[in-house]
Amino acid sequence: MQILIHPLSFLSRRVATGLPTFFQTIPAILMIFYVCFAIGRKGKKFDLKFSSGMIYFIVLIFITQALAIIDTIINFPITGVSIYERYGHFLLLVAYVIVGYLFMKNALDTEQKIVNFFKGVYITFGVLLVLLFMQLAFIHSGLFEQPLSWIMANFSQQPYSDFGLFAQGINYLTSERMPNGLDPESRDVAIRIILTCLPFMLAAFRNRLPFKGSLLLGKTIQISTIALACLVLFLIATRTGFILAVLTIVLFLLYLFTERQTHDALVKRVSITLFVLICLVFLIFTFSNASEEITEILFDTRGGNRRASIIATLRTFLQHPIIGVGYHFSDPWNIMNAPLEWANNPININNYLPHNALPPLSVLFVWLAQFGLIIVLPFFAYFVRLKLDFTMLVERLNETQCTPWQKSFFGTINDAYFLFIIYFIPTSFLLFDWSGMSYLLVLLYFVVSKSYLKEYLNQIAPIGESEEMN
Repeated sequence: MQILIHPLSFLSRRVATGLPTFFQTIPAILMIFYVCFAIGRKGKKFDLKFSSGMIYFIVLIFITQALAIIDTIINFPITGVSIYERYGHFLLLVAYVIVGYLFMKNALDTEQKIVNFFKGVYITFGVLLVLLFMQLAFIHSGLFEQPLSWIMANFSQQPYSDFGLFAQGINYLTSERMPNGLDPESRDVAIRIILTCLPFMLAAFRNRLPFKGSLLLGKTIQISTIALACLVLFLIATRTGFILAVLTIVLFLLYLFTERQTHDALVKRVSITLFVLICLVFLIFTFSNASEEITEILFDTRGGNRRASIIATLRTFLQHPIIGVGYHFSDPWNIMNAPLEWANNPININNYLPHNALPPLSVLFVWLAQFGLIIVLPFFAYFVRLKLDFTMLVERLNETQCTPWQKSFFGTINDAYFLFIIYFIPTSFLLFDWSGMSYLLVLLYFVVSKSYLKEYLNQIAPIGESEEMN
């Protein structure tokens, strides 16, 4: 089952109504059923333990968000918005994260299960790769209309009931002529590949991780998957995909040239890398919208909404730096804090002002505006500490008599988490569905893997060393 957790997390179609979006997908519903079944199952020890730091942090979130939402309601009355409804949605978000943590902690309670989740990343990428190339074939030659219509109608985040609506251009794929996988836009699928697939693939390449009993046995397959990922990011033809593909190539070259290798191996790998780069550059300039996307990287040429949103969100944060304005309360504040030239634009007056909302276009800035420094700083501090602790545990593992496979595997997870951080830094300035199931489970995978490794070392290390680690 664990090998399917990562692929299933990509199913983003919403099948439930009346709940926040993060509880409406099939994977979320399956996760809740699993946790409830496992807790109620007789003879099964279900781990419900939380660290004291995690409990204190949850209590802090509850209190500060209640104060932030009350402050917003009092000082900025919003017609038709109930404090109970907004705070209830926030409580459900916390419950969603807690359920996800319990699910991952109990579903990945052995080393083999942790390995199987890692293998599932390659299954996800393979399926997504096929889907994206089918969409590209449809865009350029009209192939695969019927199967794509069925896939988008049944599995995409914005499903369409029949082929007629799909063919008429209501779907993003047909209206924008850009591949989007199962996500609303091309940018979303690019970020999903970057944050949930590439960290694992690059880390496996760096550590030359051999997967026993699978096709992922050699570096040729690993290099090919990374090259295909970069190719797809370029073909998606968004500025997000372009920037992150370049970052991936830089990281790949860094890993390629910082290891000890013979002269023949060096020449071979340099040749392969140059060939891949030449192909990518050729493809960039082959597609007509590539130059437009490169221009968009440097200049905000699409109406200034991104610039206005970032300025407005930063102003909202600076007005409420400590506890924020409350979960999902930044939109109306952004309207009030938007630049005058944007607010006076007739297009924006018609599109945004009637709804009293200027949506944020940066995950990092919306976190700062909605949750404040009192939540965001401890959140980032925890995940920095997680990296430091993970590195220390891997170093301890290398000093034991464990198998080379174990040392290589947990070193790979540690590197994957580092790469996740590296990728998250630039993507945090963009907007994506940060509460989506795939992002949550990948992040919790690193948390659970670190906890498992700590418990494992405490069991195999001498008593004195175990006490020192605690």
